[in-house]
Amino acid sequence: MRLRRRAGEIAYRFVMLEDRAPVHRARPVPFLPSTAGDPSIAAKREEVHMSTVKFRKRTVATLLVSILGLSACVVVPAHPYEGGGAYVSIAPPAPQVEVYGAAPGPGFFWVGGYWNWVGGRYAWVGGHWEHHRAGYNWVAHRWVHEGGGWRMEPGHWARR
Repeated sequence: MRLRRRAGEIAYRFVMLEDRAPVHRARPVPFLPSTAGDPSIAAKREEVHMSTVKFRKRTVATLLVSILGLSACVVVPAHPYEGGGAYVSIAPPAPQVEVYGAAPGPGFFWVGGYWNWVGGRYAWVGGHWEHHRAGYNWVAHRWVHEGGGWRMEPGHWARR
């Protein structure tokens, strides 16, 4: 333990952590002598305590504001990826046969699955039940042969 003092400063003692190398692991720890008989030391102790409390409050407040601010930063794609206008030189495979039960309620219809181009290969996207929209017809996903390749047109609702 080493004690260092300078006029008008707070004394520090260095605490060595026994299980670690002392050269790299020494850290200063505030050391304040007994306040018996010296009111200026008691005032310094109170000052150090208050500055530590203020620092901790400020740190916690900053951390909370940062967390709240970052939690509001959610990135959501505008539309799910559906081929992205990719031009593919390989023809899509034949559609898969899908087995589905009765509609979940009146006004529902089955939207069949389709082959999507993902990661350099075709991936099957299974069908699902969709509710009819008044004044619209569902146009299914389809692959269009253009020039020497294929381009996907995503399914969408079209006005009648």
